[in-house]
Amino acid sequence: MSNFVIIGSGLLGNELGKIIEKKGDNVKIIKNVKYGQEVIPNGSDVVIITAQSADYKEREMTSDLLFVNTILPVQIIQQSIKAGVKKIGYCSTGSVYDNNSKEHKENEKISMDISNPYKATKYSAELLIRSWEEKFEKIVIFRPFFMYGSNQNEKMLFRRIIDSIKNGNNIKLANKKGIIFNPIHATDAARFVYQVISDDKKNFDICNVAGLEETSLEHVVRILSKILKKNPIIDFTADRESTLIGSTNKMKSFNFQHEIDLETGLNEMVSGITNH
Repeated sequence: MSNFVIIGSGLLGNELGKIIEKKGDNVKIIKNVKYGQEVIPNGSDVVIITAQSADYKEREMTSDLLFVNTILPVQIIQQSIKAGVKKIGYCSTGSVYDNNSKEHKENEKISMDISNPYKATKYSAELLIRSWEEKFEKIVIFRPFFMYGSNQNEKMLFRRIIDSIKNGNNIKLANKKGIIFNPIHATDAARFVYQVISDDKKNFDICNVAGLEETSLEHVVRILSKILKKNPIIDFTADRESTLIGSTNKMKSFNFQHEIDLETGLNEMVSGITNH
């Protein structure tokens, strides 16, 4: 039995907590950590940082972006060293890749885009965390691609689409597609993170966390409108669609099996929101 600590109580953090408990391990979820606050108990085996700044859409740097995405992970790493933690998982983002090509692989070169403070702060944390590689048995950086689920924050993409359909708000989609991507349900994402961080390999690794199905936001809107039984109001713009697809080859190398396809996951999300 291992002792897990999760920093952050968002969609992935909460799903991870459920998975860890089901596996019979101990888990402590800690949210809203302040600067300088000591939170990592001695005897912790695994620390997974899932905290994300709420300012992810801001086009200029904010104090929350800088602290939550960069300073907080460094603070947690330093505390983890003192507490004797063996394994670290850091949940970065698939947004560190450029959004104009397919099949992003973990070993490709990342361009530091200082015009995007969310990307810049997340990737900065990746670089800083790697400098402590020798202090732990394992460090894994996870790059999730468009996670979704019933407990998603109302400001996030899939939740906003659902609310727009329900409320009859206009949904803008570039080039009749919106974005081309491969989203993943939060339960599958949490299962993969747990599987990778729990194996016995002692190394540094970077793993995409993405779904098997390549789709468009337009297709997602159509599925959700069918589930909600309400026609969406769509504004097709002449802008070029974005493409952000993560390779799942690394996931397959761990013999990971996705369990939730897109339509099933979207049905779960709508049902969960309704029940809440």
